[in-house]
Amino acid sequence: VRLIGVGERVEPRWLVRRERIERRSRRIAANNVGFVTGRGAKVVLLVNALHFLRPGEAERLAAMPPGIGRQVPVVRAAARRADVVVVPCDEMAERVASALPSITGRLRVRHHPITVRLGRKVNGDRPYVLFPSLPAAHKNATANLSLLTEAIERSGAGLIIKVTAVAESIGPLARHPQVDAIGAQSLEEMDLLLSGATATYAPTVIESFGYPVGEARAAGVPALAVDTARNREIGGGALVGFRDGDVESLARAVESLAQVPAEPDPAPFEADAYFSWLTAL
Repeated sequence: VRLIGVGERVEPRWLVRRERIERRSRRIAANNVGFVTGRGAKVVLLVNALHFLRPGEAERLAAMPPGIGRQVPVVRAAARRADVVVVPCDEMAERVASALPSITGRLRVRHHPITVRLGRKVNGDRPYVLFPSLPAAHKNATANLSLLTEAIERSGAGLIIKVTAVAESIGPLARHPQVDAIGAQSLEEMDLLLSGATATYAPTVIESFGYPVGEARAAGVPALAVDTARNREIGGGALVGFRDGDVESLARAVESLAQVPAEPDPAPFEADAYFSWLTAL
């Protein structure tokens, strides 16, 4: 396996160079770096639901990332040129098929690979919910954090929230007694945090997959997430669902955490199986 383009910006000059040097039997590209020329099977991975929004969904987002509007036609053109289009869940397949009916027969669903290295909970640490928050406006992290703090207060659970955001990015919530803004963490630190968590919190609805939900399932940690078909598919028995934006529903979900069996289930996200399958296409 050869990886090319890691750490590089996608620019016309880079794409031309890639087309010239990479003409092997199997080529795999992510999203908007699909193929223009070349021989052999062309496989494209579609990993961003924002490129395949349903009517009315854009209005639900606090903001859209810059450049998404320009990316959409490029990503969809890359998908049309591919021999196989891989998506990470059934809902993403439905999104793509709705936008590009002509490629429905070329769609393949395969969950993203996930590797979680479990550690030990730090003695004396207060019970906490881990909120892996990304610094992206469309994730609406501040409103979702506010919803969780209120739900925990109503539940009386006594949990704190470890959120991977810097204090400046969440405003007054950084001073809330239940909030611990720990900032960005390394992969190793995230594994340790996940191992010791009472639950993870994954409140966003518009996703192509939902890594926090899958990671919680792999680690055997309950996942507080909106009760959707996608989260039921990815979260399995780890999902503790609640209604989107409903604080009472979330409070009941928090109250039920102690009854959720914590059994690690990494099999759906096994990396060797994923990459063996992908390279055999």
